[in-house]
Amino acid sequence: MITVYLAEISDLFEQKNFENIIKTNNLDNEIGKSTKHNIHHVGGILLRNYMLREIGIAEKNMIFDINQNGKPYLKSNPDIKFSISHSENYVMCGISDFEIGVDIEIIRPNKDNNSNLIKISERWFGNGEKKSLLKSNDIQKEFYRLWTRKESLFKLGIYAKNAPSNTYDSIISNYYFYEFQIMDNIGNNYSAAVCIMMPNSKIHSDININIKKIELNHIV
Repeated sequence: MITVYLAEISDLFEQKNFENIIKTNNLDNEIGKSTKHNIHHVGGILLRNYMLREIGIAEKNMIFDINQNGKPYLKSNPDIKFSISHSENYVMCGISDFEIGVDIEIIRPNKDNNSNLIKISERWFGNGEKKSLLKSNDIQKEFYRLWTRKESLFKLGIYAKNAPSNTYDSIISNYYFYEFQIMDNIGNNYSAAVCIMMPNSKIHSDININIKKIELNHIV
């Protein structure tokens, strides 16, 4: 079971909608003003809880904690693994029997002929990633593909974000990555990635990832 849920949450950016939703879902004490951070946080909670209800977890059993790597987990059922990400108008949640990390990033307009992206890659990318970026015919698209792939590995909660970049190339073969792009209702493009840590007996051809796009009114 590996399922990725996506919800477009642009309606939450309207103050009235945001206030109504946090009251309806009893989030008043947890959430403050409708800042972008809080809107993403609310969207993540709503989609996460919807995702867990989909697999039969009752609200009363949605008890969460943080593991030693700082990743949230379902304390009442730790065998269920999940991960949450958000960017601009999208929230993304993944759920799996295996350790999972997900990431989504809006592909921002290119204003400097990719020089800033290349500068970021020099600091954070491994040698293999740098080579893949520089030989690409579309540096912007390739940068975001590699970036979300790397972030999804971080969000797995095992590989440290501050680990030396030259160690990344040597470990990625131990993980399964699934990458895709999606567009929101106003035409913004997003790059997204899923990272799965599988038992050694599992081969990549056996992996099936189900992508579900959920309307906001279904999760509130």
